[in-house]
Formats: sequence, C-alpha cells, structure tokens
Amino acid sequence: MAIRVGIVLLVALCSLAVRPGLAQAGEAQCRHVLIHDWYVDGRIQGQYRISCYRAALAAVPSGDLVYRTVRKDLSQALSSGIVRVVQEGITLRPQTVIPAPQTRLATSANTKSDESHWVLSLVAVVLLMGLLVAWSVARWRSNRLD
Repeated sequence: MAIRVGIVLLVALCSLAVRPGLAQAGEAQCRHVLIHDWYVDGRIQGQYRISCYRAALAAVPSGDLVYRTVRKDLSQALSSGIVRVVQEGITLRPQTVIPAPQTRLATSANTKSDESHWVLSLVAVVLLMGLLVAWSVARWRSNRLD
C-alpha cells in the first residue's frame, strides 16, 4: 500500500519536473505567472491560455517604458500564438492554450540552456527515484522487524 502511494507521488513529481511551463493557476494568478515568466528574462517560455494573456494585458499599467515593453511583448506573443493555433485548425476560446512563442534565431547560448535544463530535470528524477527506493527499503525493514 505504501509503495503504491510512493509510486503515485513519484510519477506526479516527475510529471511536474518534465512539464514546468504549463500554467494551471486560476484566472487571477495566471496573469501574474505570465508576467513573471516575461519578467525573468524578457521572454515568454510557458504555455498560457488566451484568457491569461488578456488578463495580463489588462493588468499592465500604461505609461512607463518598461510597461510598454511588456505590453508589446505580450501582445505579439498572443497574436502570433493565435495565428499558429488557427493554422492548426483549433477553435479559439478563452481557455485555448497558446504554445510558447517561437524564437526566430536559435543561438548557441539558448541551446546550452535547453541542454542544461534537460540534464537538471534528469538529475531531479534520478534523485527522486533514489529517495523512493531508500524510503521503500526502510519501510520494508521496519515492517519486517515488527
């Protein structure tokens, strides 16, 4: 029984490690997550619903140069995402998920960053599996002694 719970927990954690970009927050939170995604490095890397883009655009104050930049980047990401979704034949709804914007030029620095992300995800999965095995062995030993 305890092993099943551990396996379910491991699978859930692994799925979070492999798919970190999908925003699943509520309407009020997803706009903050989207703006934070942009704020980290000036790029949007996650997948967000159309309603999140619209909520984020409504939440961005008008005026300052920084706000104009985020507004422009969000607007471009939304419009290019809508074009890609329509080209795939998907019906647009507020809950439609827009894929992460595609970068035009892949630099070697971006490739290295993507590779290191893969490696870190793999290391995290291996460590979680090791912890699960150690926990299972300790549990088995304690049950055996009882």
